Formats: sequence, C-alpha cells, structure tokens
Amino acid sequence: MELVERRLKALGFDVTVVNVSPEERRPDLRTSKDGMIMFVEVKTRVTNHALRRRMESVAVGDMQSFLVPLDKKNFLSNYVKKANAQLGAAASPADFRLLWFREDNDLFVHDFREQIGTTLLGMRMVAVLRDGGSERFPCFYAAPADFFRYREIDGAMVEQVDGALTLFLNQFSPREAAFASSPICQAIAPAIVDVRDGDRLGQWYVIDSDVDRKDDDALLSFLRKKYQAVDFLQFTPYASGLSVEILKFQTALDSGKSGKYDGFPVLWMLRIFGDSYPASSSTACARPAA
Repeated sequence: MELVERRLKALGFDVTVVNVSPEERRPDLRTSKDGMIMFVEVKTRVTNHALRRRMESVAVGDMQSFLVPLDKKNFLSNYVKKANAQLGAAASPADFRLLWFREDNDLFVHDFREQIGTTLLGMRMVAVLRDGGSERFPCFYAAPADFFRYREIDGAMVEQVDGALTLFLNQFSPREAAFASSPICQAIAPAIVDVRDGDRLGQWYVIDSDVDRKDDDALLSFLRKKYQAVDFLQFTPYASGLSVEILKFQTALDSGKSGKYDGFPVLWMLRIFGDSYPASSSTACARPAA
C-alpha cells in the first residue's frame, strides 16, 4: 500500500491512508486532486499455485513447455468482490472508486495484466476470416465480466513488476463519463484500455447485448450480425506458452506454509508465444520516471 501511496503522490494527488487495520472493511486510500475525490483499494497478485506445481514438476536438468490458461479466474473475482464492498463502505455516490492491482515479484506470476483484464472484461479469443486471411482477435464481454457485475467500480489500475501502469475503464459505472476525464485518467493516458475505443478502431470485437454467454453459437451469431464484413469461425483458448528449465534446487524459504515443497527451483524461463492486447496507443503502459 505504501508503494501505491508514493506512486499517487508522484502523480500529483493528495493521499490519506484510510484503512490502517487488515480487519477493517474499508478502502486503503483516499485521494484528491482538482476538487476530485477518489478512494483506492489495493490488491496484490501473488503466487499462482497451480502454475508453481506444474513448474516444479519438471525434473532437474530437463526443459518442458506448457500452456498457461489466461481465462477468467475465480480467485481474482473474489478480490474484485471484496474491493467493491470496501470501496462502497467509504465512498459517496459522487466519489470515484479505483481498484489497484499490484503484481508480486514472483516467478510463479505469469501474464498478470492479461489475466486481470480477462476477469474484469470477460474477454475471449475469437478466430475470424478478415481481409483475406484467418486471424485471432480479442472479443470483450464474450464471458461474464466482473465490471458488469460490480458497476460501482470506476476502473482498475494494473501495476506490473517493472512499474508499468495500465488503467482499465468500466463503461458500466454510473460515473463513467466523469471518470474518463478525471485527473487519474489524464495522468495515465494513453495507457488506458477503453473497450469502446478499441471497438471503433477495429482492434477487437465487443458483444454488447444480453445474449447468453454460455451459448457460443448465439454469441457467434450476434457477432456476425454486428460485424457483417467479418466471418467469425469459433472461439479459441486464450493462453500463453512457457518453457521452463530446472537448473538446480535450493533450500525453500517458504516451504513451511504448504508442507508440500522441500525446496523451490531456480528457474530459467523463456516465453515462447502468447496472446495479448493489440499494441496501440490505447494500451500503452505508463512507466515511472527514471
């Protein structure tokens, strides 16, 4: 929380710590700038235990490659649900509410920004025939989206381990127009993901109807009617690839928590492929000044 407090102050915000007790159901920070008030709840993305188990199953001296699913994560949804309640405990109807996700510096956290975005925006990958070729594109709101469920959250900031920031806007918020022109958006631009902007620019597709998210045929039918120049083929898995080589083991520093690990591996990792948001000014990452 202290690091986020310093980051916001560096961006020109006045910051007050609200929640001094882990048991208190209130947001962490209250910020203000130019007459705006915004409450901030900070969450940290920690070890992916399923990924850790897979990586530690590789024998010493071996290299293995495997897929890391980037679909919606229930444990991330639990973070969002809790943050929504904490922000609502302090904010007035006019106050902005920001969820701030920090990436833990951990070998077992992978594609952090993409997993958060998928959970908040219900993103899936869809295969299409467009401009004479077959491609895969992000399709937003093709799955249940936490932003739709928790509409009082105005946005979510994702801070990666290198300090890069990306702000996801919640178009379902009752304050969405005011938030889009707020001091935090001005400070972060152009590192902002606005689903509607990307739709207008042809960077991705959006399902903006009440069609059943469990019915892929109905979803594809909606897309074909909305984007008549595009031939939608099917939804495909959203994942990235990882190659892992175990060089050696060393004594674990945290094995006492789970009782399952006698040591943790020293890893050499190489990302060999993966899907991500299209490179564009709308998804640039704001980085701290040197």
